[in-house]
Amino acid sequence: MIDLMVKEAQDKNVAIGFNIIQPQNDRAPVLSKHDFWQISQKLFELEKTSQILRHTCPLSAILTNKMTKTYEGIRGGCTAGVASCSVLPNGDVIPCPFFRVVLDNVFASSLEKIWLNNEKLSLIRQRELYDEPCGSCVYLSFCGGCRSRAYKKSGSFVAADPMCPFVVNDYQ
Repeated sequence: MIDLMVKEAQDKNVAIGFNIIQPQNDRAPVLSKHDFWQISQKLFELEKTSQILRHTCPLSAILTNKMTKTYEGIRGGCTAGVASCSVLPNGDVIPCPFFRVVLDNVFASSLEKIWLNNEKLSLIRQRELYDEPCGSCVYLSFCGGCRSRAYKKSGSFVAADPMCPFVVNDYQ
């Protein structure tokens, strides 16, 4: 399917990108972890060879081998609540379009106050507090895992991303 979409975009001279956010149904992924990683690797190669504009996946730091020996602050990865957030038409602020947990409402508080003072956003930004294996991972500065997937699976803002290859779970 990806090949067909890329070919169609190329035939029409349209730049195409992919967002590899793994949808879940009631805490279970739609794809197995194996299939998820096959798709991630394919999109990574397509981007590397300039066949697609880009693909986004916090875990791509693992494919690019971007790591540090110790956590050096956020340098990439999941931007939910770190570099962006979303405001829904009713004013609800959520960390990202895929992470639909209401943090506050812009009609009750200013976006600036929410961005600077929200406890959940503060927690998301402290990657070194993430559950293991994420909290001490060499990719932490460049990855951080998908906060939406982590939350959907566990109910915790600091849980490990269940699609990470270093996380042991039943998604194989």
